[in-house]
Amino acid sequence: MTFVKNELKMFKRILSPELPEGFESQKQDKEVVDAEDEKQESSAREGALKITLHVLRKMNQKELADTLEKSCQAVESQRKAVLLWSQL
Repeated sequence: MTFVKNELKMFKRILSPELPEGFESQKQDKEVVDAEDEKQESSAREGALKITLHVLRKMNQKELADTLEKSCQAVESQRKAVLLWSQL
């Protein structure tokens, strides 16, 4: 439950006009976890994102949902690149 709350807070920061850069620096500072933990965390993150996007769209907040989705895709790509580089 704590993980979901943290993910929702992170999504809120992404969409906050005061913090246009979202949580990218926070993700860069995060330590690398082992593969199984990463897989579980990624799955939970994806689920929280899908639920949040669904709720935003049901609230007729398509623009916010699109912004969140694009930001999360960019951060996920960045996270994967960092993970690949750390394995070299």
